[in-house]
Amino acid sequence: MSQKIFQLESDEVLVTDGQNTYTDSKENFLKDFPSFGSFSNNLVIYNQTLKVYVTDDKINDYTAQPNFDTCIDSVQTIIDAQKKRNSDATT
Repeated sequence: MSQKIFQLESDEVLVTDGQNTYTDSKENFLKDFPSFGSFSNNLVIYNQTLKVYVTDDKINDYTAQPNFDTCIDSVQTIIDAQKKRNSDATT
């Protein structure tokens, strides 16, 4: 089963739409997807597929989270920005 996930843990971000996966530091994620804004939590586990939403140490009632949904839907755009950032850093 492919899952659609946004996760922030230990300052690392993982975003997957079930086919494409982005992973990087929180700092680099905010560079690659600046429209996200900022984080108000240190831990986020948002799984669209399993209907799970955890922030810090709290299990929340699952409701759609537009900011995280947009990240999942935009994962390929975020990956492309990461590739560009990495290639710019090597030139």
